[in-house]
Amino acid sequence: MEKKQQIDSLLLQIKELEEEIKILRDSCSHEKKTIRFVNQNSTHSNGLPKWVCGICGEVTGTPAPIEVEEWLKT
Repeated sequence: MEKKQQIDSLLLQIKELEEEIKILRDSCSHEKKTIRFVNQNSTHSNGLPKWVCGICGEVTGTPAPIEVEEWLKT
């Protein structure tokens, strides 16, 4: 049972940390945004371009095609 207790303890820690991250991201103003390729699920191996907060890492939206084109030129 020791391994099960360790796993349960680690899973609880992960849950608590995820909640803390959510609180921090919710309070972030997302002032610094950049376009990045983000894997949102396993079916997109290369990821999709998304606006991502440079401070907290939150995905804040999807850039317009013209924004992606400009970003790719840099």
